[in-house]
Amino acid sequence: MIKELTITQKRQIGAYLRRKYSTDSAIKIARDGAVSIRVDQMPNTNLSGWIFAGWDTELLLASKEERGY
Repeated sequence: MIKELTITQKRQIGAYLRRKYSTDSAIKIARDGAVSIRVDQMPNTNLSGWIFAGWDTELLLASKEERGY
């Protein structure tokens, strides 16, 4: 069974990704833990779109490490 994130944890992931990608774009967290972010220019293209940012638990851990927890 997949553990569901709290709203606070989802916000931490969102804040981390917005700092990492320097954007205020939308973020999606799927039920399976996949996190995607909308970017103005996808890698190797000139098009905007959704890219896979990582797994929720890994991004949450990276966010905590960045803040020194």
